[in-house]
Amino acid sequence: MDKYKLYNAYKYSFKKLKEAIEFEFYFEAILIEYAIIEDRIYSLLRKISFSNENNNISESRLILFRKLTNSPNSRWIDLNKRIDFINFFCRNNNFDLTSLNESQFILEKEIRNKLIRVSFEIQPLMFRLSKWAKLRNNIVHKFIHIINSELTPLAKNLSLEGFQIIRLLDKVIRKL
Repeated sequence: MDKYKLYNAYKYSFKKLKEAIEFEFYFEAILIEYAIIEDRIYSLLRKISFSNENNNISESRLILFRKLTNSPNSRWIDLNKRIDFINFFCRNNNFDLTSLNESQFILEKEIRNKLIRVSFEIQPLMFRLSKWAKLRNNIVHKFIHIINSELTPLAKNLSLEGFQIIRLLDKVIRKL
């Protein structure tokens, strides 16, 4: 999707999200948030795995990415695996660089510098996101079994937390 279409898609999504919260359609808000969060996490993964200049992935990160996810394509791994992957790279930013050629070395250094700038924000955010995702799954899967009077406040709190998480994710991604 080109940048103009993506911008319009986000603009529309945020409009619908704000309306859902305003009119107390918290389940709709949670669904919209989940879609936005999935896309934002994918963007964050790309930002910490790829070079901005030439869009090449660091070979060492690609190998680890495939090992951690058992998937060559990051679009199709679940949110928790993505969170684990991001946390792993924030904690383990000391790959052996001796086997890399010059261009790989420069790429890896660039990615490391990006991570240093935001890792202190990413890890608490990923913890918060992981907690949000578990609560979201719990509410969605137990929807029919939870009494309505208990469900609405849970959904409201979850939708408000999801909105804050999206804002924080956007802030971190812009720093990269």
